[in-house]
Amino acid sequence: MPKVERHDIDALNLSVTVTLEKDELKKRYNSEINRYKQKAAVKGFRAGKVPEMVVKKMFGGSIFQDILNESIEKAVSGFIQENGANILGQPIPSVDSPKNEGVTQYNIDDLVFKFDMGLSPEFEVKGIAASDNYTKVLPEIPQDWIDNALESDRNRMGERKTTEDNIQLKDTFKLAVKEVKGSHSGEFTVLCEMLTEEMQEVFMSHKNGDSLQINLFHLEKDSTEDRVKRYFLGFEEAQMTTEVSEMFDATISEVTRVVPAELNAEYFQKSYGEAVSTEEDAKAFIKTEYYKYMENDSFGLMVRNIQKELIERNNDITLPDAFLKRWLLFANPKNTEEIIEKEYNAFAKNLRWDLVREAINMKFEVKVLEEDVVEIFKEKVRQMYGGQGFDESLITMLSQHVMSDVKTKNKKEYNEAVETAQFLKFFKSITNNVTITEQYVPMDEFNAIRTRELASAEAERELQPTTLEDNIAEFEEVE
Repeated sequence: MPKVERHDIDALNLSVTVTLEKDELKKRYNSEINRYKQKAAVKGFRAGKVPEMVVKKMFGGSIFQDILNESIEKAVSGFIQENGANILGQPIPSVDSPKNEGVTQYNIDDLVFKFDMGLSPEFEVKGIAASDNYTKVLPEIPQDWIDNALESDRNRMGERKTTEDNIQLKDTFKLAVKEVKGSHSGEFTVLCEMLTEEMQEVFMSHKNGDSLQINLFHLEKDSTEDRVKRYFLGFEEAQMTTEVSEMFDATISEVTRVVPAELNAEYFQKSYGEAVSTEEDAKAFIKTEYYKYMENDSFGLMVRNIQKELIERNNDITLPDAFLKRWLLFANPKNTEEIIEKEYNAFAKNLRWDLVREAINMKFEVKVLEEDVVEIFKEKVRQMYGGQGFDESLITMLSQHVMSDVKTKNKKEYNEAVETAQFLKFFKSITNNVTITEQYVPMDEFNAIRTRELASAEAERELQPTTLEDNIAEFEEVE
């Protein structure tokens, strides 16, 4: 067995010396050579009859190197496991590690290797006690939003009826038109809201049965010649090149208006559920639904606030900087001293945040369970089906089916769902243990905060140590 000696340098750095004794190396080398003799396929020799000298010449160098690599890897990883060493990065050769010159498969001798390790610091996370206070910003829902939502829903549930009154903005009416200087004619239905402002004013002074002269090409907002010919005049494809004059005689043949649903028990329960029985209840329900809709933004702003505060308060976590810079150079040849110097501070900031997250996960025993991932897929299902018309048991069944299908066919999407579940559970574990103060602000201010934080987050992404992170990821994939 390799001999491993520990040398503590300071609280964040240590080195280990691994000694491979020649007798053990020879024994393993000869054993591997004999095994290769039995299975090696060499042209000119029968299976199992390849001379030992030929095997050594053809395979001895790689066999000996594999023995060294395996022995060192087992010795170092065994040391880490046995000592519970929480290391950062990977062990790297010490600058004063022996050269072991002259040792080959033909000249096996004792070999000594020395490795440096950077240790994860011990610390107490600041900012996650019950006495720590964070703000959750929520928007004050404008009363006109609630009133308009109720009106819109009453119209949706209302009945469309004909009217003999002057046309109103929300009305729909039929027009029969005939070209003033020509023979083209048509009949169609338009919504007053879709007309140009000039035409709205004109028609809102008329009612069913009235006649007037209009420019058909200037009737609707953003109208086109193609729409006029196809929809208003009913042209077929072959007629589309026909010349049509602008002015038409028009007669209003029918005006219909939505009569809003009455504010009665039947309407309230049909629209908002059995718990709603009055107009005040309905408005309270609508307000709650608006807050549900805005919850993602409010939660996101709170999460960002918590994360920034935790990073700031734990910025004094000491790291083995000299070791980490050497490790970054060792991890990938693409990393240069210039790149490391430029990006190391951002890299160290991210590393501290990773350590804080790991410590919080351990403290609050945060573990992602299958039921947590199902919740992510429930939200996906609600979005797929508009979030309505299904009871919770059906949503759960559909979510489990979708999750199972994605887990089998789209590993990336499934892993993203797991990461989202981890993210939510992590921050909920924090919010469950600290003090959260809700702060209501006007909607304009809330939107301004949201816009500012989005811009700030985007600017921070541009400052991320992208080259170092990409190179490290590439190194880990190779490992």
